[in-house]
Amino acid sequence: MVDVRVLDNQCQLQLGNFPLSVLIKCRKLSLFEPVQLNQQTEVKFFSLTEEELAMMHLMTNTQIMSSKFFQHILNTICEQIVAQHAGTEDEPKVEFTAQQAINQIWDPVKQQLLQIVTQINDGTIPLAELDAIMVVLLPDYSREGFEKFKQEIEALFKFHNIDAGVSGTQTATNLKQRIPQIRNYLTLKQNRRNAVILNDIKIKLNLDGRFNELNIALKTLGDNAQSVLNSINERVTKITSSIQNIHPEMLLILEKFLKWDQLIDWLREHMKNLGEVKVMSDLAMISAGETPIEVDRVSCFLSAVIGFSPLLFDLPQQAGLRELLAACEMVWNNVERDEGLLKKWEETAKHLEWLKTVKDFHGSVEKSSLTRAQQINERGLYRIGGETQQIPSLDNCLELVIPKHRKDEKEIDEIRMSLSELRDLQSRLMLIAGEAEKGKQDVSMFVDILSNVENLAKAYIQLKTSGCLLFSKWKANVRCFGGRENHAVSIEVFFDETSPAISSSEDVMLGTTSLTKVLHEAHNTWTTYLSEQRSEHYQLNYFNIHQLTYLCKELANSADINDFPDQVYALLTSVKKETHFDELIDLLDDATRVENEDHEMSIVEDNVNVTKAQKKKKLVRRLVDMEITQNIAKAAVQSVRNLDVDECYLWALENEFEDDSVLDLARQFDEEVGKMKLFIYIHCACAACF
Repeated sequence: MVDVRVLDNQCQLQLGNFPLSVLIKCRKLSLFEPVQLNQQTEVKFFSLTEEELAMMHLMTNTQIMSSKFFQHILNTICEQIVAQHAGTEDEPKVEFTAQQAINQIWDPVKQQLLQIVTQINDGTIPLAELDAIMVVLLPDYSREGFEKFKQEIEALFKFHNIDAGVSGTQTATNLKQRIPQIRNYLTLKQNRRNAVILNDIKIKLNLDGRFNELNIALKTLGDNAQSVLNSINERVTKITSSIQNIHPEMLLILEKFLKWDQLIDWLREHMKNLGEVKVMSDLAMISAGETPIEVDRVSCFLSAVIGFSPLLFDLPQQAGLRELLAACEMVWNNVERDEGLLKKWEETAKHLEWLKTVKDFHGSVEKSSLTRAQQINERGLYRIGGETQQIPSLDNCLELVIPKHRKDEKEIDEIRMSLSELRDLQSRLMLIAGEAEKGKQDVSMFVDILSNVENLAKAYIQLKTSGCLLFSKWKANVRCFGGRENHAVSIEVFFDETSPAISSSEDVMLGTTSLTKVLHEAHNTWTTYLSEQRSEHYQLNYFNIHQLTYLCKELANSADINDFPDQVYALLTSVKKETHFDELIDLLDDATRVENEDHEMSIVEDNVNVTKAQKKKKLVRRLVDMEITQNIAKAAVQSVRNLDVDECYLWALENEFEDDSVLDLARQFDEEVGKMKLFIYIHCACAACF
């Protein structure tokens, strides 16, 4: 308590009863000197000292008394003084004279305020002290709260500068520069949790990429007793902007993700990529059988791991902060699509021991077999046919190639598998899938495609062994690209090395079955034609099919040679003895001239069919442009035989909801149009073999 009784008594007096010379220090005026109206008047009545006057000047001109921080320091100093007198006779009531109050209260408070302003102005204030100031002046981190904090700092700077004007010390002029730094430090503090969680993920995933910015942020926040305000530079500001946009709910998800660190460690140790996770889920589904609880566990496991796969498997060890933030964004997108993702992750972690048991139960052979089936379904290339000197068989006319590719930053070499190896893989897969009804999509697709490709290869071998020369260099590529969700393949057919490919992309059953059917029809056409020729020209019966094939090949090369091999003349002796080269050339010219006349008529008929196929395809495209779906457009064209666009459009509108009939008609369209050009080509070539 300050003793101000003398001042109180003086304030009670009627000042009008005193002469002016007693109240203030009077000045003499001169007629020859101008009056200085702005000169401060000195009060004598209260007998105040220079220190007391300076203190009152600061109080009245800076409004420092209303400052929360001034009041905080004042209370702190007073509490210290009271604590010093604890246990003494003066404890109940500590009294000071005005001069004692100035010396023991005002001066310490003033010095602390001036020192803080000086440190803020110079940027040398420790961040720990700035934190203490924020505790007092910034109870919340809202925009309104910061504006009030800014006003407090401005009041302190004004207090400092007015005192500097009185005492002659240097003023503080860097407030505009320091306010943005304080704001950036505040933002950094707000995102401390973000930085800590990102750093924890970096450590858990063993990432050693570029994390300099994150390390600087953590050092600034963790060592704020040594760091000063000037350390909040432009680099730290950029760091703050890079990590502050993480959604609060995303932080919670990342925390929950890290909570189950044993699951993270187990997955990263035993699963190299998402493909192995899918294999694991298929094997787990097999173990689950028809038990609903275990089936749900497997589904939960697969969904959870896929949701967090950007963090678990997609980040290389060299990933830095930018890549980590991108992975977090992908996880957040997965969470938005599946609101129960976090719950699934927690449930999966709780059943980790069950997953370990499932993994131990299924050996590496089962996993490698299922993985190989998935690779084949995703990018396998079946090759059928090609020119060979061997007797055609499934073993030398069918092979599988998995092309060279990159996966998980690694180069995977090309893989080749023979039919026997494919059948061995099929046997192992059937043992796996035979244990349960669940988890067989990959196995089913592999078996379906292999079966259809085998049928196609058998049809090709049948044609080639029957002597159809068109297929001497014929080959087909069946490329898989659909994965487990879509049994799609791309089929390419080549009749020789120079001819363009005939290709299509469609369902495996429809594509390979249609082509197999075409080859069977070509075989029937060829054998019928061959029988007719043998009946019409009995001399052909002197030769078996292999001899006829040999003669056709050699005689077809007559334009490029000067004589035929001795084997040709030896075979022809059964028809005509002593045949000469020139005589054979003349006979071939006569036969070719007659055949060309018949062939031209056949081409005219075939072109009509090709033109019709082109019209049907063009009409489908027009209907699709009119916002009719492709299947309905195909069904409409197949149903309306006169190919009128208006009638097709009306048919499509009337039948757009009849799914079964539409799909059946669309399938008929694909079969007819898809095989027409190929079949015509085969038919013409077969007729030209002799």
